[in-house]
Amino acid sequence: MRHFLALLLCCVCGLAQAGEGFTLFGPPATGSNLRRMIVSNHPVPFDKAYAELTPEQQQWVRNQYKELGPNDVPPFPRAGLAELYRAAALVADRIDSGGYLYLVARVNAEGKAEEIEVYNTPDTLVSRYVGMAMLLEKYTPARCNGVPCAMEFPFRLNVSRSGLYPNVL
Repeated sequence: MRHFLALLLCCVCGLAQAGEGFTLFGPPATGSNLRRMIVSNHPVPFDKAYAELTPEQQQWVRNQYKELGPNDVPPFPRAGLAELYRAAALVADRIDSGGYLYLVARVNAEGKAEEIEVYNTPDTLVSRYVGMAMLLEKYTPARCNGVPCAMEFPFRLNVSRSGLYPNVL
């Protein structure tokens, strides 16, 4: 059975609202000409760097953090979020269990993920595969008061037998 990602936009305070949603497609299933939907109705485009996001989209990313100063910028994948979601979609087809995935990449001041912290995982295959994708990703470094600095980058998913439901980055 093919899995797909549907977006459940839950923030700490409830459901996130997005005026314009973005969809990420994967390759078609074998024998089909229809592209497979990985994620739909996401508030942030998958192919944009943080600097290319609108102020509203940047604020959605910033809301994932407890506190950021007005001159602070979180780390973000240089080419956008697409590869992380594609990695999650690939591994979703290979597990039988479900649950909450919460990984955090510790990104240094040069934009390289040095470590992945696993806070929760439904299956070690999921955390290994998505964690490896996070380690290989190139990030725009965080800026603390305008200066490049180390900062964490979160990736959270609800995994079920029917698919993956990202609820925050």
